[in-house]
Amino acid sequence: MAEITYRLISAGEAEDLHRLVMRAFDEFVAPDLPEGGREHFNDYASRARLGAPERRHETVVAVSEGRPVGVGRVGRRNEKPHIDLLFVEREMHGQGVGRELVRRLLAIARRSDPTAERVTVNATRYAVAFYARLGFTPRGEEQTVGGIISTPMEIRLAEERPIA
Repeated sequence: MAEITYRLISAGEAEDLHRLVMRAFDEFVAPDLPEGGREHFNDYASRARLGAPERRHETVVAVSEGRPVGVGRVGRRNEKPHIDLLFVEREMHGQGVGRELVRRLLAIARRSDPTAERVTVNATRYAVAFYARLGFTPRGEEQTVGGIISTPMEIRLAEERPIA
């Protein structure tokens, strides 16, 4: 297995990361969505402008053999730390890339807001079990917003299990 390194997004990398996000989205999320869901998500991911400093988000990139293989970001939604755009290339599934991205995003959330009690995520159907294994719990029913199906989840930072 090739070594995987993790770092913050680099200048000029957003377009490549958007393509990674959309490849993984098309493979793992889009098949469950109603008509218009993919277009809505692509618009959101484009507007998110991964790595743009004015967005007040931190984007972490997983790199293997010189190319991005995973990405995730943490920012604020409804005044709480929130993870979004967490995607990993298929060939890297099961190798701990997603787990390590989440671990790093939670550390950033803690540093950015030491008083935060929890971090939220809107988990797609494909990702609910993944987040549950990391200690996230549902905080509502599955919902469809703009053609995107997700379950709101959260992890309480005080109760967080170490993500090894």
